[in-house]
Amino acid sequence: LDETNKDYLVALFNFAKGQKNSFHYTETGNFANSFEVRFVNNKLPVSETAYNVYRVEINIEEQL
Repeated sequence: LDETNKDYLVALFNFAKGQKNSFHYTETGNFANSFEVRFVNNKLPVSETAYNVYRVEINIEEQL
């Protein structure tokens, strides 16, 4: 990820408070095709692999 997208992901993780709050996820950008999901872990491992290039490990699961 670039730094801007990493910052968006960190902000989402902070909003969700890790596993505490669910959020809607979509690959198409269409809310009608979204899923309610939750982060699986309470930590968001972020590492910089090159200048302004980040590696992030996330797992989400659908809330039923």
